[in-house]
Amino acid sequence: MASLRELEDYFDETARLEIRSDFDAKCVLCKKHLEAREGHFVPLMLDARMLARTIHALYHRVFTPFAAVNGLYACKPCGNQWLMAPDGDCPWGVLVLCIPLMLYAIHILSLANEDAPCLQTLDEIFEDLKENPHKTEEHTRAWPFLNCYQLHPVWVADEDTPPSTTLVVQPTPSTLCNYKQDSKVTRYHILEHDGCPAPADIPPRHVPLYGECEDGAVTLWRIPMRSPGLMFCYADYLVYEKTCNPTLYETVLTLRSLLYRGRGLPRGYRMLDLEEEWAVFPPFPHLSPKISPASSDSSEISAKTSVQLPYGSLPLDHDPHSESNRPGENEASTSYNLYPLPSLSALKHWLSTWFA
Repeated sequence: MASLRELEDYFDETARLEIRSDFDAKCVLCKKHLEAREGHFVPLMLDARMLARTIHALYHRVFTPFAAVNGLYACKPCGNQWLMAPDGDCPWGVLVLCIPLMLYAIHILSLANEDAPCLQTLDEIFEDLKENPHKTEEHTRAWPFLNCYQLHPVWVADEDTPPSTTLVVQPTPSTLCNYKQDSKVTRYHILEHDGCPAPADIPPRHVPLYGECEDGAVTLWRIPMRSPGLMFCYADYLVYEKTCNPTLYETVLTLRSLLYRGRGLPRGYRMLDLEEEWAVFPPFPHLSPKISPASSDSSEISAKTSVQLPYGSLPLDHDPHSESNRPGENEASTSYNLYPLPSLSALKHWLSTWFA
């Protein structure tokens, strides 16, 4: 994974200013106010592999990786340890959708039996929740947790775990909320996204990466200005070990499985008309990007946005050796379609690049 230092130039100045404004010049995690040049910018979707996951699991439709909507704002300690890694390895933790929201999405996807709900992205599922907060009992229970995330440790705790894995959050407006699941009640402490100063009597909050907070409540961060599907795609990239919270880990795996394979859609179903969106990234590091002639003398940023992703580099894409027409050429305009699988050799090549 790229380090924070390697990604310093990922966003241009316009996007940086917008990201800073979105977060009210405060670190997304510790809520410390940052001066103009103190903040760091963390991209959520930063390579073609994340884009591939999005396309095949229908996470979201945010295909502008160099725009502000793809960035988080953080202080150097949070950005360099909690959200990214200084050595290009993995960060300490990752923000994942909170359990109440994931359980709601699992419920919706499990009951979906028509094309429209089966084809909803995570963003569209939660947009429906926002617009219909009391439509069903499940809506009512999940609605208070819209846009809320909690920290999931990336690594299992051991003797090599750094000692300072407790995050100190500056005083910030908060909401206390209970969530009842069967006979179990979980208390949540939601750190609100609010530009107003916190009341003077609110102390800093200490959030251990491993273990519970002193008050026994689970700490959540409400981040309403970012796509939940985009945030889940980023978490999907980093949640691969059962750490200190087995319930959170298993809920992530269940939702991920439903998004990929549990929608009741034909095998190989995915978004159509994405050739332009795929052009935002080179396919994989070992493949050379093809820059369009119009951008040959453009700035670095415009060159980034004109990278072409060749057909056949991702699974479930059109097999260029097939005799059939290119998918979608002679079909009525639609948002989705069934694409032919690639040849066995193409699939083996793709797998070797993915898991290299």
